[in-house]
Amino acid sequence: MPILWLQDALQAKREGHSSKSKMNYKAVISIHENIEDIYKVILPEVKKWERSNFEMKKDKKELRFIIEAKDSVALRATLNSITQLLTVYEKVKEIDG
Repeated sequence: MPILWLQDALQAKREGHSSKSKMNYKAVISIHENIEDIYKVILPEVKKWERSNFEMKKDKKELRFIIEAKDSVALRATLNSITQLLTVYEKVKEIDG
């Protein structure tokens, strides 16, 4: 069992909350350029974890990442994962010109 998950579970127990409760945090990232390219690159990375998940929704004008998490640590980790993927995309795009 990961240490962070154990810490969150223990804290939730002390505070009288179940660690299996619903998602408490939600964040949305909107992108308005290179929508199709970013969507294709990140689609294989869409995952659901025990404490957080994210999905992508796209239309012609916008790509949205919808992130939901049970706690702030899981929210931050998921946001970091997404921004790391976006950073890699940007760097590759710079190299390709």
